[in-house]
Amino acid sequence: MLAALIVLVFVALVGGLLASRSRLEQRSFPEASLALVVGRSMDIRFVVDRQPRWERRFSELLLEERQSELVQAIRWYEEMAAHSPDPSIDFQLAILEGEAGRVARLREKLDAWDVRPDPYPAMAAVVAGAYLDGASEFPEEDVARLPPDGYPWFGEQLALRLALRRGDQAKVAEIVAERHERTAVLRRRVRTVAAIEIGLLGAALVAAGTLLVRGSPLRLASAPLPPPWPGKVGATVLVRGAALQVILLAGLYVVSQLADSVVLNALTWPWSNLFFLPMLILARHHLVRPAGLRVRDALGLSLDHGVGGRLVVIVIALIGVGLAGDWASGTFAARLGKGSHWAEWFDEDLVWGAGGDAALAVLSAVVAAPFFEEAIFRGLLFATFRRRFGFVVSALASALIFAAAHGYGWVGLISVLWSGVLWAWSYERTRSLVPGMLAHAAVNLLATLSLLLLLR
Repeated sequence: MLAALIVLVFVALVGGLLASRSRLEQRSFPEASLALVVGRSMDIRFVVDRQPRWERRFSELLLEERQSELVQAIRWYEEMAAHSPDPSIDFQLAILEGEAGRVARLREKLDAWDVRPDPYPAMAAVVAGAYLDGASEFPEEDVARLPPDGYPWFGEQLALRLALRRGDQAKVAEIVAERHERTAVLRRRVRTVAAIEIGLLGAALVAAGTLLVRGSPLRLASAPLPPPWPGKVGATVLVRGAALQVILLAGLYVVSQLADSVVLNALTWPWSNLFFLPMLILARHHLVRPAGLRVRDALGLSLDHGVGGRLVVIVIALIGVGLAGDWASGTFAARLGKGSHWAEWFDEDLVWGAGGDAALAVLSAVVAAPFFEEAIFRGLLFATFRRRFGFVVSALASALIFAAAHGYGWVGLISVLWSGVLWAWSYERTRSLVPGMLAHAAVNLLATLSLLLLLR
């Protein structure tokens, strides 16, 4: 009961804190990070628009529709403008509104800027010249008073619009050529990411077809499902283990505060994955050993002889089905005008951190998180639910807890929920956590590679 109280208090405190605080307050460099995310997405669109037609069709499968991309960027910048007093945020937002053709809104905003202190009058003049009916030439002192644009795309796009207004085709060609040269490295990286994702989806189709046509058995190990331990004891271990994890996280949070770290940084620190260890130790002592099992046998970590090829096929199929689910949920959300918040998936250590910080973030996402999360959420939580309920209820309930623990919005929650159900199905059919762990690791690796290649 004490352990349950600790967990409930923690959930209430963190839930209330997350609900009452903007996601931007959890970032060290929100203005620079948003400018990077939006500016780089516009550069990616520039790169894709200039690909050969056959390649562009594949790349566009992985991109949002152009107009919804702009609408989403404007929404993010409106949120940032309410959070930050930095004039460059208002400047970048005005450029995005001009690109979206929001003339009436832009005119109203620029009229208000004319009576505000510097640099707003200079900003109003140059934005009006680019997107409305203002002058196309500006005194040097006015241009000098403009705030930093934060990312090359914004300044380039403004210069491009001004050149188009003047009919200066030579300048237009020069700006486009400079952007083409600046995005040369990004062009190769976009091609690499697209090739990996399309290749994985193609390989998954072949793998799934192989399993269906051959009717191959899926079992890889002999983990007992439902497990041999009593459901009440399993629930007690889960609650006590969660309470110990809360206590350790609270201790790390205090240390991080004393070390002048970012608020809530402790909750996402790479080492926090190790705080699942107490729950695994409790499970070994109270669940696995009393049942006469070893941990590797209870979780199906000891694979049967000669199943290596089958394991590879199953893992590839899981990765592809998971990516297809992500793509479907993202497409559906985009049709509804929704999307995941950029701060949910933006990892500052991967993008801004030194080499050691980025390496730790990759290690946490690709090694620690898949092992511990699969062992806890599928090996213990899903398995304990299976003592009492059927597969569907157990898979959905454990996946919902798994998704909620990530703290994403509803779009991200659906994506993680899909993965949780898929990996629970894998555990049920193969009697091993290994395929889910490997698929989990591969999906996380792809996500971290995308951030490293496209944003860092």
